[in-house]
Amino acid sequence: MGKKRKTYYLDEEIIQRVKTHAQQQQISENDAFEQAVFIYEKFYEHANQYIPISKEFQPLLLEAVDHMIYQSERMMQTPYPDPLLAQNVQDSLSARIAYLYEIRKVLTDTKNG
Repeated sequence: MGKKRKTYYLDEEIIQRVKTHAQQQQISENDAFEQAVFIYEKFYEHANQYIPISKEFQPLLLEAVDHMIYQSERMMQTPYPDPLLAQNVQDSLSARIAYLYEIRKVLTDTKNG
């Protein structure tokens, strides 16, 4: 017995975006649609973890993230007398800065997109 096929009703704009994604990733359109459905289902499962942000607040959030990056980079330059503590702080701050840059990228992409 074959796999039961699901039917989804999508706007033409969404269909075109998925097809464009398939071309960019050099994958089949079917694989692209399967990825899109998988992402949607995962998001739906965890939707209570996300809070929508109004576009009017994005510049303020971007400014706050930039400030946190700046402060974290300044803290990286702070000398610590204990080398072990210094290494732990450096590792922690490096991870924090990388995460803040990810957040910044999302805010920037959302702002421009």
